[in-house]
Amino acid sequence: MNLSFLDTSGIQSASVATLTGAVAATSPIIATQPIWTFTPLTLLAVLVFIGALVGLGQALASKEPVTLKQTIGRTLVSMAVAVVSTCVYYLKPGIDPIVVIGIGSLLSVLGSGVLAEVVKARFGVPPS
Repeated sequence: MNLSFLDTSGIQSASVATLTGAVAATSPIIATQPIWTFTPLTLLAVLVFIGALVGLGQALASKEPVTLKQTIGRTLVSMAVAVVSTCVYYLKPGIDPIVVIGIGSLLSVLGSGVLAEVVKARFGVPPS
């Protein structure tokens, strides 16, 4: 049986303080290469795909009758909202692409209405 994945030569120990700061525990940090690497185009394609799946799922799960026009519209809006998550790169340029994909998924699920309300609240636009 090959147990090469249990090799601990790349493990370093780091001190992690607890919430109280009184006790410090050590946690192993594995120093390896990232599992996935994303080019900007690949990340964009992943976000569009996830947004499309979320939009399609929301359209199919709604109680109202499903029309092709509504399904396509919700899918396109959800895709666009997922792509908005790439703005995180302007705030944190070195952020992990997996985090951007998670934020894109969250924004797709919340939808464009919630995103618009957050932007209005952030910039002090009075509610309409």
